[in-house]
Amino acid sequence: MAAGRSGMRRAFTLVELLVSLAVLTIAMTAVATVFAVTTRTASQAAAYSEVQNWTRQFLRQIQEDLRHVDPAAGPLILHGRKQAAYLTAADREAGRYYRELVGNRSLAEGYDPAYNPVENAQYSDPRIDLLAFVTQRPLASQAPALNADANDPYLNGVRFAPNFVVYGHAARGQAQWNGSNYDWPDLGSLEHIASVPQNTPSPLPANQWHLARRSTILRYAFNQTIVNNAGDRERLSLGAATNNLPGDVLDFDLPMLNYELGPVFGRNGALRDPYTPSEWTFIQQKFDRLMYVDTNPGRNRHFATVLDEVPLELQSNLAVHMLPGCAWFQVEFLMPEDPRNSVVYSSPRPNNENYSRRSDMPRWMSIEPDRTYVFVPDSEENRLLIAAQRGSDGRPLNRLLQFGRLDQQTEAPHTSPDGALEQRIIRTWPYALRITVRVVDARGRLDPSQAIVRSVVHRFE
Repeated sequence: MAAGRSGMRRAFTLVELLVSLAVLTIAMTAVATVFAVTTRTASQAAAYSEVQNWTRQFLRQIQEDLRHVDPAAGPLILHGRKQAAYLTAADREAGRYYRELVGNRSLAEGYDPAYNPVENAQYSDPRIDLLAFVTQRPLASQAPALNADANDPYLNGVRFAPNFVVYGHAARGQAQWNGSNYDWPDLGSLEHIASVPQNTPSPLPANQWHLARRSTILRYAFNQTIVNNAGDRERLSLGAATNNLPGDVLDFDLPMLNYELGPVFGRNGALRDPYTPSEWTFIQQKFDRLMYVDTNPGRNRHFATVLDEVPLELQSNLAVHMLPGCAWFQVEFLMPEDPRNSVVYSSPRPNNENYSRRSDMPRWMSIEPDRTYVFVPDSEENRLLIAAQRGSDGRPLNRLLQFGRLDQQTEAPHTSPDGALEQRIIRTWPYALRITVRVVDARGRLDPSQAIVRSVVHRFE
């Protein structure tokens, strides 16, 4: 009997089982926590890398486009806009605005930028500026005609120049299945951030905004400088090729357009100031139909369309895709004749002499919301037209009178007809552009309030 008892195995007690289970639970919880943290960290690292890659791609693209710009060969168009917005859908539900500090925080004491619907001067709603220019960068068609001839150079990847490039926020849409293949979306079904007034929050959260780049090959055609056909505007906006025409090629007379811009500075004797609101009527005729698919200012105005999920049939037409999650796109310029260095702004004036001088370094200038600046080609002809604008007393008029010289001398006041004009550096283009973007993860894997901020500066030679 004793031998039998000694051969029996002793069972675990209830207490021992509970203790073992508790230890196992703690160990599994620790493992699960480590796994969750590791997975989340890896996901965030991948998201950060993805956003960085998108941003780097954008910077490389816009730098390369600008590097091939010849200021004498075409206009530069800057349009300023701000849009009230919520950063995410959750922020929209909470009524929490997305604003960035652009001034002095102490001057906005007592103002809550997140929950106050009235914008404060020290904070800015998201910038959704627009930048357009002509580049001599050779580019191939990204949307060749559907049934093009086998020898068609657009189908075979031949590179062409010049190209009209537009950067700005685009509309979004879904491709439509028609029973046999996918079609581009109808214009009425597109979502756009600027489909509401500026002071009304965008229906599309800022983390879903998409900065786009549309490149249009300008194929020379005599006396064709305005896109009158609504179908052509829609085709360019969607990047949708037809049977016979690529979706990013336009018949256009660029030399004629450059010549027609001359009256802005007095080619026909009617002097216009390009920095006043009156310029929009003239500019609208030349650029509205080229840049926007819908030329009615009261409706959804956009110049490109991006598809959220691109079907295989449309993946060759991705010329309009660029930077998802871009919650801020701002363009600033540096003028060689900065108005803040003119006789009106400069101080002090020693002995009340009527000339100006620099008191500090030139500053970057932003575009006022809902204003469009068009810098005409910086050609020798246009410079001479500007220099020819003088009054009966020999003094320069308008632009030359208001803008200060870069190399002024105190012994040559601006009233001197012989000394002032010759000391001015006349340029119709800015010295440089500064483009700033704030990019968030469109898929929500990163804290949306911590955007990646990048700037690029390009100096025009």
